[in-house]
Amino acid sequence: MSDSQTPPLPDDAAAGEGATSQDRRGWYWPFAIAGFLVCTATFDLCVMAIATNHPAIAIEEDYYEKGERWFEERAALRKSDELDWTVVVDSEPFRRSRTPLEITFDIQDPDGATVDLDRGIVSLFHVTRPRDVERTELRRRPDGRYSAIVPIVRGGLHKIRIEASRGGDRFIWSKQQLIRDAR
Repeated sequence: MSDSQTPPLPDDAAAGEGATSQDRRGWYWPFAIAGFLVCTATFDLCVMAIATNHPAIAIEEDYYEKGERWFEERAALRKSDELDWTVVVDSEPFRRSRTPLEITFDIQDPDGATVDLDRGIVSLFHVTRPRDVERTELRRRPDGRYSAIVPIVRGGLHKIRIEASRGGDRFIWSKQQLIRDAR
């Protein structure tokens, strides 16, 4: 085959300006696919950031160890229920964010006598912010009741948990309690 029989190559001018719509059809598809992938990746990253950083998402501390001790914890709850102690919770209305609020607890045995605790810890969090748990020790008041001073962020429904001990007895109690807003 000689040089005279080879077809001529198209020059750049003919490929650009003189190209027909048939030649340029579909040029946007690679950009559309790339844009779609970038949008979905951005959305996924935003969801991950919200899921790992938002205070309304609860992260259970030591969840694996708690799972391993589940049967022990259930047995401790049964023994605590057998004590038949009762708790009455009282608090003043919540006034301002992060203002310490005194919550009082009247812990009584089945005969109605106030229980003399060796140690007691109260945990409290707003139900919409389970990650923001406030923990403090119970203090005995002169009137025989116990109190805990905790910084409250907002009024509303709170989950309160008490773990207390007296001698060999371990008491576990939890309840959802409405802490009124004074506003």
